[in-house]
Amino acid sequence: MTMIGSDNVSTLKQQNIIEKIEANDFEWLYNHFSDYFQDVTSLVELKSILKEYNKISTTHTLFRHIKVNKTDEFIWIADNRQAGASAVNYTHLRAHDTTANPGCRR
Repeated sequence: MTMIGSDNVSTLKQQNIIEKIEANDFEWLYNHFSDYFQDVTSLVELKSILKEYNKISTTHTLFRHIKVNKTDEFIWIADNRQAGASAVNYTHLRAHDTTANPGCRR
């Protein structure tokens, strides 16, 4: 599954993200994806991806919460073990953003 890289992720409860995936709430998810993701993927494409993903997955269980270099990553595994999803919080990169070095897109 696609990784979320929005500034808003840091304020969201991790469980809310997977609930939106399971509910096919593609509009909410799209609005919380990074600008870069939105530049390369349309809302229609995300809707199609999510629809196909949810055909093979059911409910999810948090498998891991990983903290690496001040980045939080949440990994969920579908209860049927056929799929998984990941969300990453990149907000720590904001301090490094400049016009010359746009490390993290908002």
